[in-house]
Amino acid sequence: KRLTLIQETLEKLKRSINDKGLAPVINGASDIQINIGDAFDPLKGVTFTDDRDTIEHLKVSIDTGNFNNMVPGTYKIRYTVIDRDGNITELIRTVVVKADNNNSSGGSSCLYCWFYR
Repeated sequence: KRLTLIQETLEKLKRSINDKGLAPVINGASDIQINIGDAFDPLKGVTFTDDRDTIEHLKVSIDTGNFNNMVPGTYKIRYTVIDRDGNITELIRTVVVKADNNNSSGGSSCLYCWFYR
């Protein structure tokens, strides 16, 4: 009878454990403001980790939508990571492209912008 109780307890424990592991984690993709014309690399400083898979086994996609660093505005960048167990993590990052009208030299640092003022 005691052995049966132990076996039942072990079976309950097995069923309660998440056999798919944890969802991947996205770090370093915080919201950011850049000046018009500034370079923006959506991967710079961003890391992807998982409790079971290495980066080589994660499916990472980045949707930059209509992002344009030459046009002031607010843009949404979507990061999606899927591990081999099918766990999915999504993160939306806001990137604000602002006109650089407060340059200390009295003019814009963006030559393109200067021509089209």
